[in-house]
Amino acid sequence: MGIPRLLRDSQAEWKSLFSDFSTERLFQLNVHYTLLVGTPEVEKRFGIQGIPTTILLDRNGIIRKRVVGFEYTSAFESAVRQLL
Repeated sequence: MGIPRLLRDSQAEWKSLFSDFSTERLFQLNVHYTLLVGTPEVEKRFGIQGIPTTILLDRNGIIRKRVVGFEYTSAFESAVRQLL
């Protein structure tokens, strides 16, 4: 399916913002998890069908929770804590 062209083109503007997200900068922002910028390869590998998509993996790389849209609730936080 892929991300529609309009959205993909608009992401080009956002990519310039992500270029400043070096390891050091992410540490300064208190981001201690992996971020992937959507590419066709990432979409296919993880079955991305909507924006944003958050995928919670366990230590073995098994998908434990998938959220399409914004969900930063206590339930999501609880799911993260259970995997720590």
